[in-house]
Amino acid sequence: MTEAAIKRAKKQKLNKIILIASAIILAVLVVLWCMQYNITNSRAIPQLVEYYEPGEYIEIGENFYVDAKEQLNGYSIRVNGAKLYDYEQFLIDNGCEEYLNFQKEHNQGYYKYIVVLDISVKNVENYDGNLMALKFALYNGSLNMPVDFTVWDDIDEHFEGYPYLRLVPNSEADMLIPFSPMPLNTNTAGDDIERRLFEEDFYFCICEFPVRKMIRVPIENCTE
Repeated sequence: MTEAAIKRAKKQKLNKIILIASAIILAVLVVLWCMQYNITNSRAIPQLVEYYEPGEYIEIGENFYVDAKEQLNGYSIRVNGAKLYDYEQFLIDNGCEEYLNFQKEHNQGYYKYIVVLDISVKNVENYDGNLMALKFALYNGSLNMPVDFTVWDDIDEHFEGYPYLRLVPNSEADMLIPFSPMPLNTNTAGDDIERRLFEEDFYFCICEFPVRKMIRVPIENCTE
């Protein structure tokens, strides 16, 4: 065997060793990644979800929306029902023409329907907590409808425009809260949203962590 042939054989052997070593290292890395993935997932805190029916007070307890410092223990919420209205007609009937004209003048998108949720809120011996109304929403699967705060401010004289609500201890109050789909949703799935509003129930989320509590919201059609 010539010297050149010997060099080629040595080089081929070296390349084979490097290839085998690389494959072993890659396999070890994959195994380590899988082990770490399983360990991480085993430590994850599962999201607990509880569903409730309308017509009864549901206690929030030690649960919260964003921060445990919200201290909502003592607050409870009851869903009394919800009604679906034509958006423009509802604003006109409730003296919100100025806001409606503003939307039209500035070409701001809004959906043709609005859902008005009727709830009762009760506070028993809670002197520090605040309900985070900013997180209020109606859910149907991946769809969520946020609060229309401008309309809420117009139709409810007790609402002062702040996203936090505090009740006097040992008292309760009734609230009408308007919800409407975001323009982004209506542009991409307007027909599907309309079908859901007319045919399916939504859920009102009253807290997120560690237990997410959802109250079913049957919607009455008042558009006809």
